[in-house]
Amino acid sequence: MRKIKATIKSVDPGTPAARAGLLPGDTVLGVDGYEMLDIIDWRYLTSDYAFTLQLERDGEAMEVEVLREGSNEIGIEFEDILFDGIRECANRCIFCFVDQLPQGTRGSLCVKDDDYRLSFLQGSFVTLTNCSKRTLDRIIDLKLTPLYVSVHATDPDVRNSLLGRKNTRPIMEVLSYLGENGIQMHTQIVIVPGLNDGAVLDKSISDLASLHPHVLSVGIVPVGLTKHRVKHKELRPVTAHEAETTVRSLLDRQAEFMQKLGTRLVWASDEYFLRAGIPFPEDETYEGYPQYENGIGLARSLYSDLEETLSNSPWEKGSDALPALLATGLDGSAVIGPVVDRLKAEYGISAELLAVPNEYFGREVTVTGLVTGRDLALAASLERTERGFVGRVVIPDIMLRKGEEVFLDGLSPSEVSELSGLDVEVVPSGAEGLLRACGLHRKAV
Repeated sequence: MRKIKATIKSVDPGTPAARAGLLPGDTVLGVDGYEMLDIIDWRYLTSDYAFTLQLERDGEAMEVEVLREGSNEIGIEFEDILFDGIRECANRCIFCFVDQLPQGTRGSLCVKDDDYRLSFLQGSFVTLTNCSKRTLDRIIDLKLTPLYVSVHATDPDVRNSLLGRKNTRPIMEVLSYLGENGIQMHTQIVIVPGLNDGAVLDKSISDLASLHPHVLSVGIVPVGLTKHRVKHKELRPVTAHEAETTVRSLLDRQAEFMQKLGTRLVWASDEYFLRAGIPFPEDETYEGYPQYENGIGLARSLYSDLEETLSNSPWEKGSDALPALLATGLDGSAVIGPVVDRLKAEYGISAELLAVPNEYFGREVTVTGLVTGRDLALAASLERTERGFVGRVVIPDIMLRKGEEVFLDGLSPSEVSELSGLDVEVVPSGAEGLLRACGLHRKAV
């Protein structure tokens, strides 16, 4: 049996795993004699009332029987959810963000993952170009649905050009095969002006619509370009005019699909609406925000959550609330600005926006989630030294790497505080976090 890197990180007390004597540091080699590739296999193989684990502890092989005894959770956390290692990307996408990172960027940020399992488990978008027929069949057999798929273009030649590949299996064949076998998909198209917009985009959307209801949604997002790219310097960002043309076209397609399919199916990212200068659609038009994590509907969701949060209970300004600098990216400031103006008028808050230019990646990068610690420290320090600001800097948690207390450049909030001379406070993204950042709290009833 091939050894699998399924090392136990922690064992919860009082759980079946603890009662069986499992310990942090144990390596699970198999379940009832079957090897595991990932956490998906683990969940499937340990679904019975009783099962036997093949382990390695301190270099010695052993077996342990585990009894669920009515418990839904076994009580184990592994060091990684992919026991055989991550599947890296085999593409050379001309717009790959990893290839545009500055020299010296931490190695963990430079991993190009294209793993279908992370697509199912975490909602990561994958191209499926490294999936063999056997892999596709595993997806079907284990019912790994929904998946999140980067399509970019349904035209094979255009897609291969974008992916930097000479030949890949046509994506429509792959999506059709998965759909016919019960797998549903959320898809995205990253628009590179002059390559996959216009007529190419219209065809891609129509092709994907033909696979509904297997294709659940189509997200349209603009390409992200940093100042550090060495290759493909001819690429350029989406212009305001192109954004307006695309948004208005997509709104027309939504009306068409709503009539034919009962869903709007295709949505433009918030970046598109901001660049186009077009107001965000109403809450109900996002149909539950199927691509929220892809930056589609964040602004409208925030506005709707804010209205609901303020109406559910009365809020007031705290007497000890220090003035706040609300740090965002340039796009975020356009979204939050009207909210801050309203809260000033209604509650007298002492908060100002701090729109942080992105010097680390380049000024064409304007999203809040890519603001780095050094850029934030510089912007906050200028507010303190040149404008005399005294108070705190408040950041949304999306500025920090997921699961870690660090910015993308490796700085921690405490290090930013030291560099800027101002306290840094992290709040949850969303309406309630924003209200608390502004020094508001619910009135006691």
